[in-house]
Amino acid sequence: MAETRFRYDINALRALAVLSVVLFHFAPDLVPGGFVGVDIFFVISGCLMTSIIVRGNEKGNFSILGFYASRCKRIIPALSVMISLVLALGYLTIVPHDFQKLGLHSRDSLFFISNITYFFESGYFDVDSLEKFLLHTWSLSVEWQFYLIYPLIISVIYFLGKQKSLALAITTLFIASFIVSVVITKKSPSQAYFMIYTRAWEMLAGGLAFIFQLKIIGRWRSLLLFASIASIAICVFAFDSKTPWPGYGALVPVISTAIIISLSPPKSHLHCNPVIQKLGLWSYSIYLYHWPVIVFAKKFDHDLSFASFAAITMSLSLISYYLVERTRFNAIFILSFTFLVACIAHLLSLDGAAYRASNLLKVKAENYNELYNPWIMYRGLQKSPFKINVSSVKKAQYILAGDSFALMYVEAMKRQGRSFEVIAYESCNTTSINSSYASSEACLKMKDEFVKRASQDDGLPVLISQSWDIYLSGLTKDQASIQVGRYIERISNINNNRQFYILGSYHQPSFNPYTCLTSNEELKRSFATDFFLKRKCEDLENRNKDLSHIKYNLDDIFENAVKGHKNIHFIPTKEFQCSGDSCRIIYKGEPIIIRPHLTLFGADMFSKEELKVMGIH
Repeated sequence: MAETRFRYDINALRALAVLSVVLFHFAPDLVPGGFVGVDIFFVISGCLMTSIIVRGNEKGNFSILGFYASRCKRIIPALSVMISLVLALGYLTIVPHDFQKLGLHSRDSLFFISNITYFFESGYFDVDSLEKFLLHTWSLSVEWQFYLIYPLIISVIYFLGKQKSLALAITTLFIASFIVSVVITKKSPSQAYFMIYTRAWEMLAGGLAFIFQLKIIGRWRSLLLFASIASIAICVFAFDSKTPWPGYGALVPVISTAIIISLSPPKSHLHCNPVIQKLGLWSYSIYLYHWPVIVFAKKFDHDLSFASFAAITMSLSLISYYLVERTRFNAIFILSFTFLVACIAHLLSLDGAAYRASNLLKVKAENYNELYNPWIMYRGLQKSPFKINVSSVKKAQYILAGDSFALMYVEAMKRQGRSFEVIAYESCNTTSINSSYASSEACLKMKDEFVKRASQDDGLPVLISQSWDIYLSGLTKDQASIQVGRYIERISNINNNRQFYILGSYHQPSFNPYTCLTSNEELKRSFATDFFLKRKCEDLENRNKDLSHIKYNLDDIFENAVKGHKNIHFIPTKEFQCSGDSCRIIYKGEPIIIRPHLTLFGADMFSKEELKVMGIH
């Protein structure tokens, strides 16, 4: 076990971790795998917590309550102040619905359960992450949950006099958590990403790094150290958001970090560099503030240069470090202040301080989803295909199939009085179009059900709506053409006697029309909103501003692919939205799209035109 001393190498790893995360969030195309910085933080945390708990138990003076108190003093003050500032600025600039969600996220962040909250809100298509000011607190929640359980386990081992079995116990837990992580990463990627039981092994790896010190010297030590650092660097640039995480791939940065810690390298000019050491010391505050800065800038359409972003983030971080982190607050004061902020956050989570706004903006979460994110209403029905009959016509008119881009049509079609069947599951295509996207167990069941249903000869046409640009992202135009061609061939072969209609993608606006409209309508009277909100809410937007993941013309690819297939038809949705270089995103004061999905209003508009093409009126 390592001796007690300031670890310049660990502090340098903190600097590497925070730089990776910050650069990933600011420029994901430049540093696509920067999210591994969080994994580095987990390993470091596991090592340091193990050292504190083990040394305390060996000396016979370890206090679990004292451990919890020290963690509170270390983590909560800076977190509470950051959340208070975000809430204060949000009060001046954010409309009630969004502020309601911020209140909920603030409360759950302070209670260290935000990882659970974000898991239930998340999915492969959860592209609204840039509207979640406190999304980054999920990792703090995971760490805190680990802190609650871990000292109890080690203390029980010491209490029973089994300290010689400590390494075996931690190794067993490490292996068990890793296996769970790998299994759940395949079945439920979002759950694997956010939950403690799929992340614990990373912190336990840090514990093993503390217990097992690698006694390697000379050239081999230098080579192993270099290989570990190089492995982390490769991960930062080679991995991306499509890499299943934290499955097998996470082993590389986790084990590499654990090796560096276990080697306990001596001081060097590299990791003792004053800039690196300062970044390591400031890393917690930098981590806390960098993400809210990005979200506020994106939300109000301020394209920050990296220099501006760095200046704002570092200014807030330095204030936080020197005035909050380094100040020794009384425990009662910390708890009282945090409790007060949590109470305020809870109250805000009820209605988003709706008294600030006109009646038109007093939209709570339930109403918001119904109007502006209708697919959410049918998440609970995705576990098995379901049939909807809402008109006097008993027999279904058609089958709607796909992912959340199919589910977003359901409510609008119901209100139109249509009778139809739905076979859809979030983040799941009807049949594989890009093998790089792993399918969960539930998704595989949906695909089987789709093929089974489509194989039947009942004459019902099938309308397929999916997020093609996401499934095909990362492919060249030629590669996409091949994949689409194979997809069309598979669909056609399911049943030559059934007609399939495939919907094309639509223009994804470069801003959130709802936020723009509501902010301009009411909250613009705030001086802060006048400063933050620069965009005029134009009804039309140039095609070139499309935020889709693919820049080449997917419609042309599908048009060419369906040629020669009498039972496959392509419906270019953009024809209902765009004319020339302009695409409509707002109509008569109503947003059509809140990316990436259609609103209820937009789904109603588009579906009527799409069904006409199918001959359904």
